[in-house]
Amino acid sequence: MPEAWVADATTRKISNGDPAAASDWSQGYCYQFWRCRHGAFRGDGAFGQFCVVMPEQDAVLAITSGVNDMQAILNAAWDKLLPGISSDKPTGVTVGAVESLQHKIAGLEVYPPQGKRNTTVAKHVNGRTFHLEPNGLQFSSITLHFEDGGCAAHLKTDTGNYHLRGGAVSWIKGSGDRAKPTGALPGLVSNKAACRGAWVTDDSYKLMLCYYETPYIDTLTFKFTGTDQITISVITNVGFGPTTHPDVVGYKV
Repeated sequence: MPEAWVADATTRKISNGDPAAASDWSQGYCYQFWRCRHGAFRGDGAFGQFCVVMPEQDAVLAITSGVNDMQAILNAAWDKLLPGISSDKPTGVTVGAVESLQHKIAGLEVYPPQGKRNTTVAKHVNGRTFHLEPNGLQFSSITLHFEDGGCAAHLKTDTGNYHLRGGAVSWIKGSGDRAKPTGALPGLVSNKAACRGAWVTDDSYKLMLCYYETPYIDTLTFKFTGTDQITISVITNVGFGPTTHPDVVGYKV
């Protein structure tokens, strides 16, 4: 690709605000690129997918995320990363420092639900099936199994069946085995999910599904009233439409 074309394609063509503002959405638009502060330019996608090119630092920053506040992601890059790669001073990087960073990165994970591994309610609802009232998510019934803090949920919908299995102390991958996608929740169109859960109160179990090839995370909370009624609340971290849904209520079969 000609250098002159790249230079032309990444210079300001269209004004989209005050360039002096502390916003990366007011620095101008180019040819399929956005201008950024600090002499950078970028391509970006929904919910915080970035490819930021920093010519002055001879660096490219790639970011994947699932957030609504995309400016906050870039603010962190400018505040934390940029000073380090812009400095002319020796960084003092050692083999030990690199290994420490690699170890920390390897241990990063989505913050899972926090709570108990078992409750009295778990014993009473274990293995029970609940028929669900008509709802916008097209859920028709759910059967739950609780063992050693983990949860196996067999969820039937109007368009397919799902088997969700969440661990208590670690994420379980491959948790979205399905007949066919429902389309009701963004993530449930994919079976590439990691799942984890916990009893957040004595009568409420929270199950988190991270669809690791997408920005989406679904959090399902099962709240039990006695042993005969269940209320399912569903929240999605990001979306082009509503990220919360009306509660789904069901009763023991």
